[in-house]
Amino acid sequence: MKQAQELREVSVAGALLLVATVAACTSSGASQPAGGGSSVTSRVSLTVDGTQRAYRLFQPSLPAGSRAPLLIVLHGYGDTAESMETSNQFDALATTDHFVVVYPEGLGGSWNAGAVAGARRRMESTTSRSSSR
Repeated sequence: MKQAQELREVSVAGALLLVATVAACTSSGASQPAGGGSSVTSRVSLTVDGTQRAYRLFQPSLPAGSRAPLLIVLHGYGDTAESMETSNQFDALATTDHFVVVYPEGLGGSWNAGAVAGARRRMESTTSRSSSR
């Protein structure tokens, strides 16, 4: 059961990465800024295994038909994709150095990295043992 949950979490992360990579590497499309145009930040949503996921996508103005590297920026625990985007200079750097930036949104401000979930389980276990005495 635990392995199935971990596999599903990896699959969700992989799906987000794939969608972001495809979006960043496309050479045409309505949301892709054309050469001479302005930079664009989009909020993109998708559903993975019945769960709504979202990310912010910053695309600098690039020459038509060009490709650009992709930078994925993860926010900290309890933070959001939007605050991560506004609190750093990656968009300005992306405009200067011609790369695309993706800011994925964690679920409940978290990436379920294991440490927080493990600490919570230990705390709940300790609390339940204390209350049963």
